[in-house]
Amino acid sequence: MRIHPRIHPRIHPRIHPYIHHLLARFIGGLLLALSLNAHAAPKVAASILPVHSLVAAVMGEVGAPHLLIAGGQSPHTSRLTPSQVGALQSADLILWVGPTLESSLHKIIARRDDARVITLLTHRDMSLLPFGENGHGHGHGHDDHDGHDDHDDHDDHAADDDLKNIDPHLWLSFANARAIVDIAVRELSQLDPANRENYAANATATKARLGELHNKLRPRMREIVDAPYLVFHDAYQYFEKQFGLQSVGALTTDADRPPGAKRIRRLKKQIQSTRARCVFSEPQFRPDLVDTLIAGSDARAAVLDPLGADLTAGGNAWFELIENLAGELRGCLAR
Repeated sequence: MRIHPRIHPRIHPRIHPYIHHLLARFIGGLLLALSLNAHAAPKVAASILPVHSLVAAVMGEVGAPHLLIAGGQSPHTSRLTPSQVGALQSADLILWVGPTLESSLHKIIARRDDARVITLLTHRDMSLLPFGENGHGHGHGHDDHDGHDDHDDHDDHAADDDLKNIDPHLWLSFANARAIVDIAVRELSQLDPANRENYAANATATKARLGELHNKLRPRMREIVDAPYLVFHDAYQYFEKQFGLQSVGALTTDADRPPGAKRIRRLKKQIQSTRARCVFSEPQFRPDLVDTLIAGSDARAAVLDPLGADLTAGGNAWFELIENLAGELRGCLAR
């Protein structure tokens, strides 16, 4: 049947409801898109996987923070990809530990005076510990990194000098993890008040998980409180102190430099004299060096990972990291 190019008045009533339906769907979709755009999640960047995980747990379904340094990378020496630099430069909110840990981020973050930057090492809500609390190691050796571009300025040196005696591995404390959650929910709610209730609900659920895990691990750690051991570097006292564990030394004062021959000889004697049950390395540390250290002793070798080298980024990563630490410690030290 031939239809005149002009709409015939007899068939107009039939197609009108369909056109109306299409228009209604189009306008509804457009309004939804505009609404979502108006309440888009803030752009958030977090430096290392454990901090990123806690922030991701608070953001939940609202959005995902950008991870700047993967778990398998050294926060001291890693170099950002162009996409990571872009994420850092466009972020509304940046959370990092501080210049003595993520020294590779220092210069770029210092230039972000238009963003909200949370430096955990200087935040009033953090419970901080000085290096050497357990009687081993004076520091990380961060102040020895003179070759880094991030330490060219006098102001950068001053910032490092103020913080170099503070242990930056603060995320290994349950109290600090709760504080990071609280900081995240406050900052996100200010940036994105439309999702304030979502952030608050996610924070409440995350802190409940923190309490459950702490209670679960306490009796397990109690079994190994008297067991002496050595760690790769002085990174675990935030975890150790809350459970009363007995680390008696560290293999190196600098996470990026293995011990030299002279120090290896001293460490072998220390392992013998303290009757250390275990020597813990880290994923990037050569296991054959640990084998050399424990040769002729009763000590065993195992691996601790304070950053989550093999973990998938997201809201569960912090919990997996802590459970893995507890499992490795208990698995090696319990006899």
